[in-house]
Amino acid sequence: MPSLKVLSRKKELLTGGHRLCAGCGASIIVRQ
Repeated sequence: MPSLKVLSRKKELLTGGHRLCAGCGASIIVRQ
């Protein structure tokens, strides 16, 4: 499992207004 330091450098794939809440399964899958 990557460390928090490595994860913090990872580019965010979703932008503001993507309409996916934090607990949504689709957004969790996209972020991984």
